[in-house]
Amino acid sequence: MKVALREERKEKLIFVAVLTALIIVMSLTPLGYLKMPRASITFLPVLVVIGAVQYGPLCGLYLGTVFGISSFVHCFDPNYAFGQTFLHISPILLLLVCIIPRALMGLNCGLIHKLFSRNTSPIFANIISSLSGGFLNTVFFVAALLIAFYNSDYIQNLGSNPTQIVRTLITYNAYIEWVVCTIVGTLVPCIKSRIAKKNSPDIAESEII
Repeated sequence: MKVALREERKEKLIFVAVLTALIIVMSLTPLGYLKMPRASITFLPVLVVIGAVQYGPLCGLYLGTVFGISSFVHCFDPNYAFGQTFLHISPILLLLVCIIPRALMGLNCGLIHKLFSRNTSPIFANIISSLSGGFLNTVFFVAALLIAFYNSDYIQNLGSNPTQIVRTLITYNAYIEWVVCTIVGTLVPCIKSRIAKKNSPDIAESEII
């Protein structure tokens, strides 16, 4: 039993470390952010979703924070006009806008998966929590951005009222992120679970020996 617990903790640490490394590496390469004039498409939320689905809300909170920090660092890229605009207005507010929504996204994604896992099938719980991860990332980030920078010229130029501004900010890039989060966030835990089940007889045998 103790051997199994040690192996489980070791596997969790390795898996979370790999996700952390992937977030950092991808954030420093074009793989993490596909730049567009007003915003960028990022596939980093899917890594947060995978961790939250696999290991719960605290893991999601941690990975979301790492994602948020990487997002803030990304704003220092002189070619990223969207980030540069708000960086020059208030670096501190931008730091909060980058980190808090992403941390909350990871936390809530894990909580949603925990809730649905009690009364539904694992695959359905994975689908709902993965979809919520991409959706909440967009909603929390846009909400935080408007709270922090609503009176800035950049935001005001996006529309004459809050509804128009939100429609301008949430474009096809958000929908792509939601789809990717849902598909990958659902498949990876399922694949990992099947691999674990195939290896479980070997683990059990090693414990007996």
